[in-house]
Amino acid sequence: MNLKIVGVSAVLVGLAATACSSSSTPGSAAPQSTTPSTQPAAASPSSSPTAGATDLTLTAAVRAELIHAYAQEERLPDSAYTGLAKGTAYYAVDDATGIHWAGAGLIPSDHSLRAQVSVQDDGGYILFEQRPDGTWKLWAVGLEGTPESQPCPVSPPADVLAIWHWSAGSCNPYMKASATSPSPATSAAATAATNLALTQDVRQQLVDAKAAEVHVADTAFTGLAKGTAYYAVDNHTGIFWAGATVLPSKRSLRAQVSTQDEGAYDIFEKPPGGRWQVYDTGLDGPGPRTGSACPVTIPADVLAVWHWQPDSCDPPVSP
Repeated sequence: MNLKIVGVSAVLVGLAATACSSSSTPGSAAPQSTTPSTQPAAASPSSSPTAGATDLTLTAAVRAELIHAYAQEERLPDSAYTGLAKGTAYYAVDDATGIHWAGAGLIPSDHSLRAQVSVQDDGGYILFEQRPDGTWKLWAVGLEGTPESQPCPVSPPADVLAIWHWSAGSCNPYMKASATSPSPATSAAATAATNLALTQDVRQQLVDAKAAEVHVADTAFTGLAKGTAYYAVDNHTGIFWAGATVLPSKRSLRAQVSTQDEGAYDIFEKPPGGRWQVYDTGLDGPGPRTGSACPVTIPADVLAVWHWQPDSCDPPVSP
């Protein structure tokens, strides 16, 4: 009798041991529940957000960095520029690469002629790129990529362009923007004046107009003096305006004389469908010519995008 009891106990102990061994054996499958889980699944790398871009706020510190980068490019002190032009500034990061992108027109100081002319010949728009842990690299893209201008030398990633509402492959906000959200710069240009890039074709037109005024061959002038050229259209009237010093050829005495007596500065005006008319405004005196001293009145909107003094007819000069 006692032996049977011991035997039954041994069997129970053995079954218990077997059960424990089965539940702890490595590699055994755990029981699967058929009830749907109410807990969210843990995120896997494949379920992470797709790469895109993030629009960023242009802080005072970043604005200062952009001004410093451009001033260094022009070999000028930072004080030569007073800020970023209203309605032209953009800033974002490409989430896929970590590269920061920015775009802006810079406002030159009234006390720096070099800064004033530096933002004109190329249309006055700058594109900036900053790689992680790097310095800002910049391109003076002006109005490149727009009709009659050169192709863009660089373009931000598509994701950055999308959040800025710029056109695909563009390098500035002046190309046709998204119909859903036009850029501030485009909206402003629609009601005032638009700064334009001086293409080779337009440059030659101005040279031709000056040659016709002086009654010499086109070859008597070799081009426009660097840093003196401005070009814009008054959107209210459709009239194109330009300003420049035209360079005479060393082989033409008449051309050389024609660019001296009036201070060697000309204003050009072209109505829609018309020809360029030339006004010899010069650069007389310590400051720009204004009021009744000017032979032509340039619209205020055009003067504003050129950063000239009100009612003037030539670029401001350093004191």
